[in-house]
Amino acid sequence: MGKMKNIIKKTIVAVSIVAASLSVVQAAGYDWGPHVLAPAQETSSAVSGGAVAAGSFLDTYLFSLAAPVSQSSSAAVSINIFGFNITGGSYSLWQTTDYSVATAGNDTQIGSWGFDGTTGATVNTISTLNGGNYFFKVTGIAGQQGGSYMLNSSVAPVPEPEIYAMMGIGLGLLGWVGRRRKLQAA
Repeated sequence: MGKMKNIIKKTIVAVSIVAASLSVVQAAGYDWGPHVLAPAQETSSAVSGGAVAAGSFLDTYLFSLAAPVSQSSSAAVSINIFGFNITGGSYSLWQTTDYSVATAGNDTQIGSWGFDGTTGATVNTISTLNGGNYFFKVTGIAGQQGGSYMLNSSVAPVPEPEIYAMMGIGLGLLGWVGRRRKLQAA
């Protein structure tokens, strides 16, 4: 009876170890540094991604912004064929208080989107992000042969209020000219 208990215990331990090794999540962190717009530059972008091994994965991409910007991002699976795919893919944008660590603990989630082999390169836009530290969190389950994805993040300057004022004045002038012509024709 004692031998049987030992065998059962050893079997349970072995099965537990195998099960734990199969459920390990791959995790990688990347530092994109600051998204900086040069004075004459209209946009700034960063692109990352690559191949991931079979199973669950969680990748993070840190970046910082010096000033308010318009932020857009997109994710796409590059290949989805013969067990080389990603299912349940998602990526989310977070604002973080600590640039050195990307965790979803005390950070603020700004948006979350899904992707797989059918969504293509869907662009998701956040209208305005203030200056500060941010990170993307990319998760999913890679197929039997692994998987591949690409994450693109681009920023553009937020238009100044003077631009909107000039556009409003221009539209007002067009309306005034149109009304004047209509009155002269009558």
